[in-house]
Amino acid sequence: MASLERTAYPTLSKAYSKAELQRDFSFSDDEIKWVRSKSKAPFHLNLAVLLKTFQVLRYFPDITDIPDQLVEFIRGELGQRSKVKLAEYKWFQQYRHMNAIRARLRVTAFYGSDAIELAERHAKAMSFVLDQRADIINSVIEELIRQDYELPAYSTLNDLAERIHADSQEAIFNLVVTRTPIEVIHKLKDLLDTDFGRRQSDFNSLKQAPKKPSRKHLEVLIDHLAWLESFGDLEAIFEGIVDTKIRHFAAQAAASDVSELKDCSLPKRYTLMLALIYRLRVRTRDHLAEMFIRRISTIHKRAKEELEQIQARQRQKLEQLAATLDGVVQILVQEPDDQEAGSLIREYLSPDGNLDRLRETCAEVQATGGNNYLPLIWKHFRSHRSLLFRLSHLLQLEPTTQDRSLTQALQLIQDSENLHREWIDVRTAEQYSATLAAG
Repeated sequence: MASLERTAYPTLSKAYSKAELQRDFSFSDDEIKWVRSKSKAPFHLNLAVLLKTFQVLRYFPDITDIPDQLVEFIRGELGQRSKVKLAEYKWFQQYRHMNAIRARLRVTAFYGSDAIELAERHAKAMSFVLDQRADIINSVIEELIRQDYELPAYSTLNDLAERIHADSQEAIFNLVVTRTPIEVIHKLKDLLDTDFGRRQSDFNSLKQAPKKPSRKHLEVLIDHLAWLESFGDLEAIFEGIVDTKIRHFAAQAAASDVSELKDCSLPKRYTLMLALIYRLRVRTRDHLAEMFIRRISTIHKRAKEELEQIQARQRQKLEQLAATLDGVVQILVQEPDDQEAGSLIREYLSPDGNLDRLRETCAEVQATGGNNYLPLIWKHFRSHRSLLFRLSHLLQLEPTTQDRSLTQALQLIQDSENLHREWIDVRTAEQYSATLAAG
């Protein structure tokens, strides 16, 4: 049974502040006039109490259970003396007052109307969206109030929600099993079996899936995702079932042991297991995507660090080249004749007549100048190549916008995965460049 306190079913408080009494239970002149016109003097207080409590609750409470504080406040609103008490109803008098209140507020009684059919239809629709019975009850309450119906007893709503919830769960379980290929059913059955000599089933291993990965766990986690993917297209199996339902089923499976699952009906058992695999697949993909980004970032970072180390080693050569350039400038300043200056510069730059060493130094400095570290990436990427290619296939990357140039470029790279030569052919390269340019 859903706890009443967890629902929006209205109840009277044991005590009210003055502000709450004024807000919810004070009377207008028109209401006082109406009370006096619809009841005899001994029953003015009764009708007034029923009117105000119905306005707050949308159902009629037992008049003998109304808190004394509330009766006293309403008595004051009517201008009655403190000795005036609630009168004792005869069996037909209270129903007459209740009907008068419904007519004044234009509210239809729940019992004896089509409210029960309305509540059942709404609960059934919501049961495929909401997972908790308390949430279904709250939704039915909101719909009844919106449609100007009186609320029934809480037990009526609870029984309705419990029955509808059970029916919808059974319908979902049957739908999932109907959609599941027979070979997947056999795999699920095998998960619960324990071979001779094994203390735990594969289902317990499934629940102990690797947590957030470190670098050492990356390959293990990729193997785990590949195994989870072997259970087929779970997105198609759970199509049309809201994520909150799938999460709840997965939580049930995670909290159950093998014996508890075997006690469930077959449709429920396999639905819970598939939901757990579905959620583990999502979580594992998230972890791998995070690890993929982290690993690529590390590769780039190492290439940048290598470039910085190379540039540090080249600093002495830069200083030598700067000193050489300064010497050339001094010759030009001191010698106004161009022909003579050229002869002096050649002798200064290559006393032995060989400029190759100087040109090699310039080429080395130019190659490592600026911030272009991309030529250095391959050395750090090579050891992870096969792992990252495998990961790129498993993650099924999709763009978040309509621009698909990056995924198309990735597809071109994946198409060349098994090539072992240093360069791809010209047509593929041109297609790759065109794709990047379009992006």
